[in-house]
Amino acid sequence: MARLEAWFDRLRASWARLRLRACDVVGPGARVIGAPHVENRGRIELGRGFVWSSVPVRSHFVVGPHGVLRIGDDVHIAHGAALSVDAEVTIGDGSVLGPFVTILDSDYHEVNHREAHGEARAIHIGRNVRLYQAVTLGAKRFETDAEGFVQKGGPRHPIVEDDVVIYAGATILGRVTVGRGSVIGGNVWVTRSVPPGSQVTQARVREGIRTDFVDDGAGI
Repeated sequence: MARLEAWFDRLRASWARLRLRACDVVGPGARVIGAPHVENRGRIELGRGFVWSSVPVRSHFVVGPHGVLRIGDDVHIAHGAALSVDAEVTIGDGSVLGPFVTILDSDYHEVNHREAHGEARAIHIGRNVRLYQAVTLGAKRFETDAEGFVQKGGPRHPIVEDDVVIYAGATILGRVTVGRGSVIGGNVWVTRSVPPGSQVTQARVREGIRTDFVDDGAGI
């Protein structure tokens, strides 16, 4: 039995090396379930104990020529996840990304020119973060000045600090910070920063509790 387990361990390690061969750094103990898609034209660094599922729905990493994806130790990513990196995305140690999580650090194009490439800015995810099914992290619309002109060049993507839990279907848009230890409920849109230790749920928003960090429909 021990010899059989050792054989399976070698087989799993070989499969992980095959599926992650496009990555620049892969820590020991990586495990890949299924056949995820990896397109690396920049740099991908994976820490030790990385686990990535692509069953039953394929997951994707796409990193552009100037992009850097850094994933810490003991990070687990579930099936159907999509990470698109044109600048930088970092995910801290011990974090878990649930099924169909989407993380984009670029909007890909200007609103008035669908072939132009949009601005990319870094997204940072801290340690021991939990992102449940279909959570989205991305950019909010450009800010405008007093005369209505679009102001470009500033950061527009979120920072998620350590020990945060974000439940299914939540959307975090813009250069907001979700403070350490906060809990974001399911299907909530957050477009302003959340202080450490906050609890944001649909019920609390309807009751008018701490609504200063939520804009209904903002960023659409």
